Amino acid sequence: MGRTVQLHQQEALLQQVRALQQSEALSEYRQRRVVVEHRLARLVQLGIRQSRYFGRIKTRFQLYLAATVANLTLVAAKAGTTGETGHGPSAGSALGRWHGQLRRQYRDRVARANSDPHFARVGITAQIILPNKGFPSEFLGWSLKLQGAELTAGERILITGAAGFAGSRLTEALLNLGYSVTGLDVAAPNHAEALRRQLSHLDFRYLWKSIQDIQPGDVAGHSVVAHLAAQPDTPLAFESPRYTVMQNVAGTVEVLEAVRRAGGVSKVIFAGSGNEVGRPDYIPMDEDHPLTPHNPYGFSKAAGELAMWAWYRAYGVPAVILSTGVVVGPGMRREVFIFKWLWNALNGHPIVVEGGQQTRDVTFIDDVAEAWVRVIQAPPDVVAGQKFYVGCGEEITVEDLAVMCRNTAGADVPIEYVDYRPGEEGQREAFSTDKARRVLGYSARTSASEAIRLTADWARTLVETPPGEVEPPVPSP
Repeated sequence: MGRTVQLHQQEALLQQVRALQQSEALSEYRQRRVVVEHRLARLVQLGIRQSRYFGRIKTRFQLYLAATVANLTLVAAKAGTTGETGHGPSAGSALGRWHGQLRRQYRDRVARANSDPHFARVGITAQIILPNKGFPSEFLGWSLKLQGAELTAGERILITGAAGFAGSRLTEALLNLGYSVTGLDVAAPNHAEALRRQLSHLDFRYLWKSIQDIQPGDVAGHSVVAHLAAQPDTPLAFESPRYTVMQNVAGTVEVLEAVRRAGGVSKVIFAGSGNEVGRPDYIPMDEDHPLTPHNPYGFSKAAGELAMWAWYRAYGVPAVILSTGVVVGPGMRREVFIFKWLWNALNGHPIVVEGGQQTRDVTFIDDVAEAWVRVIQAPPDVVAGQKFYVGCGEEITVEDLAVMCRNTAGADVPIEYVDYRPGEEGQREAFSTDKARRVLGYSARTSASEAIRLTADWARTLVETPPGEVEPPVPSP
């Protein structure tokens, strides 16, 4: 049935409940049961958070869960052999009749949940878990499954680059789902603004160091490594190619070596880029397209991806590649051209476009974070050794994106054109997400235009307190 949440630490409480059961002191039993339910309420929270993040169907799902909160006491380690009568009180007793009613309620709610199209849409299924032999038959529970992956409590995920745009959003998503997270980043804790709320979270640990110095001991104890640390800017790569290679290639090798020597990791996920292709042979690009980078940044990411495959083939390191195009949304990096254009327009400055006919696939950050979580939760044998493209699959020219930014900002500012960056002319970007949809159940929920609108709404909140690193007008895609 997959890996199910195990709660061995509750054994002492279960023994107390079994003792109370023998006396059939129904009122006292119910009162003491509240103590058990309080300790196990985290399971319910996991279910509610799961529905909020993946299905956006919280009202329906919370109604189902709220109806069972009073009775939820255990998700057993695995389906047992207990039958209708179980090992609980006699069927004729008050407690026995109550237990029978509970079983019927669970079965009814599970049946309704699984027939709900909103559940099916996001791949959530519910099922009754009967207790193992020796457990009271009252101890029924829910098992919530997402695309075949069981909800798990206590798993620890290591995220490199956790203080960055994507890393901080993934950290937040995983903590909301009940995971424990270690965030590794070179940013000083007091300067990790994107992790301001997460730094005080009980299930979060911040590791302040560079990936160049990552050690096997930093990886040990983590089930998954999400490798997002990088030098992420194309313009900087033109000026500092050696530094870019040090971060994106040598840094990736350091991570792979630490994982190899530590052992026990089920997946190492690498953040790939559409720049690894540059000028594709065909559109939309799929995972079989060869890597043909056309600039130093693209080369560094392609070399990092090749390192992932080399360590996978040589040592069995469970590599997964998750590649994206332009990722936007609240909290995005200020050096990305979408932000610069919105910022310029909101401040009454011209939008400066380098080139114009090259194309991009724009994706909203929440959709990207969802894809990462789906990979983390997928069975290792399904995703290890695989590459996935994550995007909207919509090819938009940079010129059209500039117009979209100006219109979204509601500003009548000029658009100025300058020369293409080196290697940029003829570059195209649009991803086939068929594989991600088929294997992960991923589908972008936010269109490019809506993603830009949501980003503009956030940028407006910054106008009164401008970020120091932005000096409009700023050229660039």
